[in-house]
Amino acid sequence: MTTTSRRASRPRTRRTPVLVAAGVVAGAVALGLAAAGSTMAVLSASQTVPGATITAGSLGLIVNGSASAALGAYSVVPGTPQARAFTVTNTGTTAADLTTTIAVSSSDPIKDNMRARVTAVADAGACVPNLTGAQGALHGYSSSGYATVEAGESVVVCLELALHDATPIAQAGQSASFTATVSATQRDR
Repeated sequence: MTTTSRRASRPRTRRTPVLVAAGVVAGAVALGLAAAGSTMAVLSASQTVPGATITAGSLGLIVNGSASAALGAYSVVPGTPQARAFTVTNTGTTAADLTTTIAVSSSDPIKDNMRARVTAVADAGACVPNLTGAQGALHGYSSSGYATVEAGESVVVCLELALHDATPIAQAGQSASFTATVSATQRDR
């Protein structure tokens, strides 16, 4: 007799299709998340603005109504300073801070005993000796930021000259020629 061996067949479970379906869903979710996380849009737009014009401002100075001015002779003795007023006008279109520098062109020793002070004042009548402001040696004197002059406006400046109290008598009668230069720098806004 022949015996046939039969394997016992196992009933097919539903676990395999469920695992396959779960794997497919998990893969789809992962793929969807990856795609959603890396999706970006770069947007841009532009518009033309017609008719724009940029114009540079200007800055110009005149002293006592002209490009340069003589202040005349000063006659100073120790302890008796003298002051002279002059008007600085801004002919430009922007406000400016003023600076004055002085250079002596004489070689007489008296130049080493001369002192200067520059101060802005309300009017020429207010230009008198011993005003406030820094006083320094005439040669190389520099004073900056002592006044601001608006566009189209004027300011009165007082230049005071003095001799040091210890000026030697041997320097009597000596003189010193100098040039005072007033310059303007556009005011920071």
